[in-house]
Parts: sequence; structure tokens; C-alpha cells
Amino acid sequence: MADVYFDEDVWLALAADFRAHNHDVATYRDYGLTRASDALHHLTATQQQRVLITFNREDYELLHDAWHYWTAAWNTSNQHSGIIVADQTVPRPVHAVSIHSLLSSDLPLANRLYEWRGGRNGGWYAISNGNGRRCLHSWMASKDLSWGRPRSASYSAFRNRTFLG
Repeated sequence: MADVYFDEDVWLALAADFRAHNHDVATYRDYGLTRASDALHHLTATQQQRVLITFNREDYELLHDAWHYWTAAWNTSNQHSGIIVADQTVPRPVHAVSIHSLLSSDLPLANRLYEWRGGRNGGWYAISNGNGRRCLHSWMASKDLSWGRPRSASYSAFRNRTFLG
């Protein structure tokens, strides 16, 4: 199971849900990063090899894209562990289960950004394919969720639902 990092936009109660289900969780408070920049949260999660979980779509999409452009320009192979952008309007129990299911799937997380779209009945979308190119894949509607493994969590099924790119 992936180690996770919750930035200060995410409810601390959600982090507690993950701890209760044996995830290795770190929050901004654990690292003394209250009021830190999103760039520092991203760097910290990357250095600690943790998937970053946030509600802040715009800033992390920008940081994710910049990460790919800069590592390519500097000819380095550094990877971040992944970014998951949750939707703050969705009830906490739905997110607890949906994020857990995404983390438990066989989908690649490193160097990718996943975003929840569609509210309570939505699903996860991969916004980048891991090399900085924009794409949009859908995976896992909320009706498929449980604390166990999602019913259709295979990467090949996910990859075959390409909408863009």
C-alpha cells in the first residue's frame, strides 16, 4: 500500500480514516509545514516517497506539469510518488473509500496526477500520463467502491477508457 501525505487543504479527519485502515499517513503538521507553499508540500511528499493528497487542483496541476518540464529540461529522472486531487464537495466517507481504492489498485501512481470529477457519483481521472503530456482517462465510478479492492481496478481496463490524448 502506498504511503500518503495530506497537505493542509485536506481534512485531518480523512487522514485519521486512513490511519484506521493501516495506511502509513503523514500530514503537513507532522513535518511542521503549516502555511507552507504548495511547492514545499510537493517537495516534502516527493522526498518522503509519499503520494500527495490534496483538494487544491489548480496549483498541483501546475506543479505537476512544471515537474515534468523541469526534469526533462535538466535531463534528470526524478519522479514524484503521485498526486491525488480530491473534490472537497464530496462527503468524507466517499473520499476515504475512493482514495483507498485508487491506492490499492494496480494503476501506476508515480509521476501521475489523478483527479476526482463528477461529485458524489463521479470517478477518478488521470490528468497526465506520467511524461508531462496531457491526457484524460476515467476510472472507477463511486458505485464500484468498497474498502476492499475495487471491482474493475485493472490498468488495462483503465487505459482502454481514454477520452483525450
